[in-house]
Amino acid sequence: MTDYGYVRGSTDSQDMAGQFHRLAEAGIPRGRVFADNGTSGMKPAMERPRFAALWAQLVPGDTVTVPELSRIGRSTKDVLATVEDFETAGVGLRILDLALDTTTPTGRMVVTVLAAVARLERDLISERTTAALAARKAAGVKLGGPRKLNAGQAGAVRKMRAAGASIADICAATGVSRATAYRTIARAGKWSKAAATGVWLVKTLPARAAQNASSKLSP
Repeated sequence: MTDYGYVRGSTDSQDMAGQFHRLAEAGIPRGRVFADNGTSGMKPAMERPRFAALWAQLVPGDTVTVPELSRIGRSTKDVLATVEDFETAGVGLRILDLALDTTTPTGRMVVTVLAAVARLERDLISERTTAALAARKAAGVKLGGPRKLNAGQAGAVRKMRAAGASIADICAATGVSRATAYRTIARAGKWSKAAATGVWLVKTLPARAAQNASSKLSP
């Protein structure tokens, strides 16, 4: 079993001496402390280079100590995911500012409560979002973002394409992205196919109906 430490600074100029000092007081020598400097707490822990290096050498029974909970992350979702990863791997976590140690029954209970609160928060957000969307739909509000092109612009894109213009030329002339140009052209293709099908039905079905009626009347 090995005790490691982890510290993080949001900017390159941030002084992390205080964090190192607190870990030293907790019995973690500097040689076993991993430090990410100039790394935002909003970046997932596993995507930080030094945290990833620390994670790669942890084995069951090891413990990681951090001076503050915010050193792990500033996103509740990411912090809880990291804590759960530690628990699954059999690695303990000590958070000095909270006097929290997940290797103890009390520490594990606190983590469980935090996870339950976070799950409740996610469920409430989901319920509020669903209710708000339903209310807007009932009020006749059109959901989704506005179209990037108006009817005139979309028509210009389709005409240029029909005339043989390349996607690059269309984008340069209209200022739209390649994705928007492709979607506009594809949408026009669907409309054309639907229109052609409608014309075929209008021309064909009455003739077939008349033919069937004639065949039934023949002796």
